[in-house]
Amino acid sequence: MSMELLGLIDAIEATIMDCPRMPFSDKIMIQEKKMLEMLAKLRIVAQTGGEAAQRAVKGEQVQRPGQRQPLRKPSLNATVQEPISDTGVKKTVESILVDAKNKAEDMIKGADEYAKDVLTQLLIVTTKIQRTIENGKGKLEKK
Repeated sequence: MSMELLGLIDAIEATIMDCPRMPFSDKIMIQEKKMLEMLAKLRIVAQTGGEAAQRAVKGEQVQRPGQRQPLRKPSLNATVQEPISDTGVKKTVESILVDAKNKAEDMIKGADEYAKDVLTQLLIVTTKIQRTIENGKGKLEKK
């Protein structure tokens, strides 16, 4: 196994170990984007046999096997061929706003479900503690 692969595996492991833990469970919360980026790097290194990492260190362009060359960005000096319509821009802005609103609602639902789960687990733990206290008091009163 190449050193690049081992290094990426160590980085992934360290990231997982540093993730915050969810209370009362063995689950963790990871940063999805960061983890997916590291896995993509791992995949590239595995597919190219470490060649991609060496080219990246040299400052050369790195791409996945079978991947097409990236398209060039148009020059800032280029002129616009067709005028941009206001209705097209408005539709785009409206769709972005609708998407953002839907994502926000999904996040709120997820947060509410998480809070409900945490409170349920807390209720279970406190109930167990309360029973333990009552049993201890009962044993002391019998003496």
